Amino acid sequence: MKTIRFNIIQLAMILYVFFCIFFANFVDVKIFNWILKPLLLTIMALYLFFYTDNHHGRFKKVKENMKTMLIITLFYIIIYYISGLVFGFAKNPYPIKMLPQNLYLQIYPLIVIEYIRSALVNENKNNPFMFIMFCIIFTMAQINYISFNASFTDREAFFKYFCSFIIPLIFSNTVYNYLTIKGSYKLVLVYVLIFNILLYVVPIQPALDWFLLGIYNIILPVVMFIIFRYDLNKKTERKFSRHRTFRNPVIYVPLFTVMIVFILFMTGIFKYEPIAIVSNSMNPIFYRGDIVIYSKPTTEELKNIEENTIIIYSKEKQIVAHRVVKKYVKNEVTYYITRGDANNGDDTAPVPQSKVLGIYSCSVKYIGYPSVWLNQIFNKEKPTVETK
Repeated sequence: MKTIRFNIIQLAMILYVFFCIFFANFVDVKIFNWILKPLLLTIMALYLFFYTDNHHGRFKKVKENMKTMLIITLFYIIIYYISGLVFGFAKNPYPIKMLPQNLYLQIYPLIVIEYIRSALVNENKNNPFMFIMFCIIFTMAQINYISFNASFTDREAFFKYFCSFIIPLIFSNTVYNYLTIKGSYKLVLVYVLIFNILLYVVPIQPALDWFLLGIYNIILPVVMFIIFRYDLNKKTERKFSRHRTFRNPVIYVPLFTVMIVFILFMTGIFKYEPIAIVSNSMNPIFYRGDIVIYSKPTTEELKNIEENTIIIYSKEKQIVAHRVVKKYVKNEVTYYITRGDANNGDDTAPVPQSKVLGIYSCSVKYIGYPSVWLNQIFNKEKPTVETK
């Protein structure tokens, strides 16, 4: 009977996700966010509370683990806001007067979802397949499908949305599933409540672009996992010093995923590719030591490059990032006259369209310095990345 009751909630969560995907765009947004979404989640939580026994399991040292989570959360918040000193601050788009509304629309669903997650995951904690399935279900349950559909306007918008929101959400839900096995929903809520409430209370937020926002939101769950995994392993070794412990490979999914994605990104397999900047010829757009991320243009995008566009092109075994100040066609070949924003004159040689590698998308400050220093050490005469 107990298994049947949990299967009902599993089915209800799947139906909830399908409802969010297929019906959210056909129902009035206010009705969906204010009534339907909270109502469906509340019904599932109440059903678990009244009709299932011990649905979160029994845990040891919950308070101790919650203190550890509190320390991790506070440290992350400090780093997060200190980053604003480097990248600047922006006005919080959520006015403080909207706090009650945001608590109901944003925070309350997160609390209920963690309560439901804790019951379902702990009921199936020894089943790797169910672990993965719940990662997928709870990730899909937290996607705003109105914003998701809007990101399909073009490939760049979708790529940025996917990297800054979807990938971090996958990481977070994988680690949250792991943490609920170790301390129920209470452990996850320490972070979820503190960080998200600050998000709606503090009048300013770090002005992070999509790339840095994605990195920040990936690093936190990875750090959570490493710390708790290390701490729990130490406790296990003390208790069972003569026995080897089995490590479920599923819990390493986030770490392997970020390593693979990062390696593929750095090798240029995606539409977007990074390069390090070694001069200051494009100040103040980007500086020496910054990483510039550019998109590889399609044939159509190449044809539509206009004046004032920053392009990345190859020149004598170097890579240059300069702005187009003029273009012309000669013998059916398009040429670009370029100039660095900080330079006094145009570049000497026109750039044929065939030499264009990409179009500037965004830049990330300072993290390109290791590449610049290595370039100076091993390739002093012919730098591979140049902007002047």
